[in-house]
Amino acid sequence: MLVDVAPEHVEGWAEELASLTAWFGRLFTRPEPREVFADLIEGLLSDLGRRAADP
Repeated sequence: MLVDVAPEHVEGWAEELASLTAWFGRLFTRPEPREVFADLIEGLLSDLGRRAADP
C-alpha cells in the first residue's frame, strides 16, 4: 500500500525513530541485540519489497 506523504509530515521521523529505539534499547543488556532491534524496526518501516528477520 502506497500513500502520498508530504515532506513536512516526515520531518523529524529519523530523530523520533532513534529516540524510540534508544528507549527500547535499554531493555537489552548487550549492545548486539540493541543494534539488531534498531535494524529490524528500521527495516520493517522501510519500503523494501521483502522483509526477513534473518541476520
